[in-house]
Amino acid sequence: MSNDRHTAEVSEPTADSADGTVDRRSDETGEQAIGVDTDSGRPATDGPDTAETILAVEGLEKSFGGITAVDGVSFDVERGTITGLIGPNGAGKSTTFNLVTGVNAPDAGVVRFDGTDITGWQPDEIARRGLVRSFQIARELEGMTVIENVMLAPPDQVGERFWSAVLPGLRGQVTQQEKQLRERAWETLEFFELDHLADEQAGSLSGGQRKLLEMARVLMTDPEMILLDEPMAGVNPTLEEKLLDRLHELQERGYTFLFVEHDMDVVMNHCDPVVVLHQGQVLAEGDPATVRNDERVLEAYLGGRGPMSRSQGESLLTVRGLDAGYGSLQVLSDIDLDVGTGEYVTIVGPNGAGKSTVMRTVFGLADYMDGEIQFDDETIHGLRPDQIITRGLNYVPQSDNVFAGLTVRENLEMGAYILDELPEKRLESIYDRFPILRERAGQPAGSLSGGQQQMLAMGRALMLDPELLLLDEPSAGLAPDLVEETLDRVDRINDAGTAILMVEQNATEALRRCDRGYVLVDGRNRYEDAGDTLLEDQQVREQFLGG
Repeated sequence: MSNDRHTAEVSEPTADSADGTVDRRSDETGEQAIGVDTDSGRPATDGPDTAETILAVEGLEKSFGGITAVDGVSFDVERGTITGLIGPNGAGKSTTFNLVTGVNAPDAGVVRFDGTDITGWQPDEIARRGLVRSFQIARELEGMTVIENVMLAPPDQVGERFWSAVLPGLRGQVTQQEKQLRERAWETLEFFELDHLADEQAGSLSGGQRKLLEMARVLMTDPEMILLDEPMAGVNPTLEEKLLDRLHELQERGYTFLFVEHDMDVVMNHCDPVVVLHQGQVLAEGDPATVRNDERVLEAYLGGRGPMSRSQGESLLTVRGLDAGYGSLQVLSDIDLDVGTGEYVTIVGPNGAGKSTVMRTVFGLADYMDGEIQFDDETIHGLRPDQIITRGLNYVPQSDNVFAGLTVRENLEMGAYILDELPEKRLESIYDRFPILRERAGQPAGSLSGGQQQMLAMGRALMLDPELLLLDEPSAGLAPDLVEETLDRVDRINDAGTAILMVEQNATEALRRCDRGYVLVDGRNRYEDAGDTLLEDQQVREQFLGG
């Protein structure tokens, strides 16, 4: 697939189009960007003929509570490129997207789009300027057809105004604009090969078709640059190829993309340049080959070094043929997994592989679709989380894992809420395991550091003395010196007899500590073996940065 960029001059967003929307990308003939080239059946747009910066991110910083999510991020995006933004879980990719598109305001730094400082602008203001985004999980407007979903996208439609329903002259404008919008929407659906579904309910589309529908809606806003958040997540290989083809065709017509994607083969084959984030900072940037061969990047994805592992007991958790996801979006396919009594098992894999969804499904939080989940020889799929807890299994999520407005002690007490009386001896044992929690017992949990909040979350989950503890990314967002300390605490919990099933971004550290490991890729088991064996497998290493 070609990456050649065919470009031409882009007009300033000064003229309103005939249908009432802002026409940013008209050429000398007045042909609209979201129109259709009659020869190719594709969006008829042209792009710039010289490389220039369209997006400049300078020194962005953002903290949430005591956790720094983005720490001085700076990079440029050239007009007409597909730029990849990658990094391990917790690197700051989504937060960077949110800062650029106005979802969150930065604590420091500047965002410039097409030469204009847009720092602090609202998302709708940024979108009107020509910078729009998609989301990882595409959401359609239920109860509406596919073409109606697309027609709603352009801003500032005449029909949105109150008087348009009252004044006869405006009603005529509404009718004319709706006709023009329907023509544009149909042409856009044809480009994405969704026109045969135009009158179907949008809620009936597959996950991949919803991604195409979201792209169609994005194009109807006449953007100059599009930020794509995990565009290939949940998309089958056939639709993935179609979506990539469309992205390159749009690139050739001058559209610019900033692309967060977990599939490293997609990134390395279709993005240039690539920017790598790690712990909220830019770690590396350059062409795909340079980034792939950078030892710092591989270290960021696989992590550091740690001690070796232990042994397996009788079967405690058994997962067979598990399919699961969120609504109609299937994330997991045919997952098999076992955890023995007292065993330490780690799940690793590239971003978006479905690791956290495994944990959430076992704990009753994601949507179970098919398969078998047994804990201590009892079927537990279909049970609520509060019912699962009583069986001896508990879960520590990656984020939002403390009650920020409650004190440390109140958080721990919440861990034993199903009991008639607070087990004081158990509370004391938690304080003994995490002494800082005793010191901060009366302090609001929201004022704790990231590492202290992680201790509190684990302590609360241990209040009922579970047989199996599910840990989702316990080191995410922590400073490097706290990562080893946190994983040491997990070791000690396991040494005391509690079985561990852990998802961890620091793959090297996790695999060296665990008894066994699973490598997930695209929602499926790819490898299973002893942790140290997986660590030395070159094929496993390649899963994190593409083949």
